[in-house]
Amino acid sequence: MCDSITDADRARYKKLVEEAKQDPEIVKQANDRRSQYVEKRTGQVQIKTGLSKADAKETVLRLLNNSVLESGISIILSDDTEVLAEEILNTPEKYAGETCKDPLEPDYDGGRDVGCIYVNPDGSIDVSTLFRTQVYTAFC
Repeated sequence: MCDSITDADRARYKKLVEEAKQDPEIVKQANDRRSQYVEKRTGQVQIKTGLSKADAKETVLRLLNNSVLESGISIILSDDTEVLAEEILNTPEKYAGETCKDPLEPDYDGGRDVGCIYVNPDGSIDVSTLFRTQVYTAFC
């Protein structure tokens, strides 16, 4: 059983994150990795959707910056089937409750399932991840 996170733990974490954001080498590494990720993921979205490079890049940036799953973002289910968010939106009853890999980092933790798909009454879907408090939302 894990110990509960205390206010002191949260404060220490927040301080460490703020310090890292001020370290030029860490900032450079993070920016380089982000650029590489955006470029790679943009290509994947282009192939799956036929979007222009500019539109595919915007789709990826909305995923990164706003946790928005647009129709061209693929989600890998527990059986390793890859589906686009658009398919989940079009047939939500088929995917509600399915577990999946993280939409942002499918390789996280060896590629194990860390997310669950929820269908909202308004027709949007959420993919909630287990390893962080992150919910990705897809809209029609």
